[in-house]
Amino acid sequence: MSQAVHFQTKCGSVWSAQTQNVAQLIEDNLRTIMSSPGQSSNPDDYIKAHDLAYESILKYGGENALPYVLAQFEAGNAEGLRGQILMRLGKELMGVRNNVSDETLSPQEWYSRLQIRREVSLPDFAYQGNDPVARLVYQTEVQKHKGRQGGFCIVAPHIFASYREDGKLKVFVTTFAQSYRLYDNVLSEEGGGIIPAAITYQEGPDGSYTLESYEQAKDGAYFASSIREYCVMPVSGKQIEGLAEQTLTH
Repeated sequence: MSQAVHFQTKCGSVWSAQTQNVAQLIEDNLRTIMSSPGQSSNPDDYIKAHDLAYESILKYGGENALPYVLAQFEAGNAEGLRGQILMRLGKELMGVRNNVSDETLSPQEWYSRLQIRREVSLPDFAYQGNDPVARLVYQTEVQKHKGRQGGFCIVAPHIFASYREDGKLKVFVTTFAQSYRLYDNVLSEEGGGIIPAAITYQEGPDGSYTLESYEQAKDGAYFASSIREYCVMPVSGKQIEGLAEQTLTH
């Protein structure tokens, strides 16, 4: 791979062999995977025998590995065992973007039918009600939980209570948040969770609010105690009776 070679692949990217790091990563690990067990004709046996090498391509190559993998099919360099392993890599890297469901196809047959699903851009969920506190919470939670890799976020906060004290507003909430990506008509879940939190805002002279702090429940053994710790008034720090138990019960 000493000279520059360019392939226009089905994913719409141009892969340049001058970018040696990802190409070398894939080829080195492919060579390891294909080295044994020589007596087997099952591609999955080779992957199982060298699962770390296979996972290294997925983990360290990531999305950048996909154009190179698909370029091997364009170049006719995906036959036999190599083709089977490359097909499996391509399917895993694409996930729901892979439109071919027939598992009986050969690697080249799979690639000939491949029409990669394109991402549809959708906005994050927006609160449509008239409650100003709820509107603040929805906006904050979308920004807090929105995935870094794009897509859109939907949140469903349960607001237990809100308290105002000396120009500060503190809202206690447990939020279900989920990020998604849409490829054609196929929805892909990208991550989410259920998070109890206390959100404190500072009120400005014009009546607007800016986020001051976001206190999230801790994991494991500190879960309950961390909730009790933040169930206090925003300025005086006075404990709010019954709020922690209400949150934990919910």
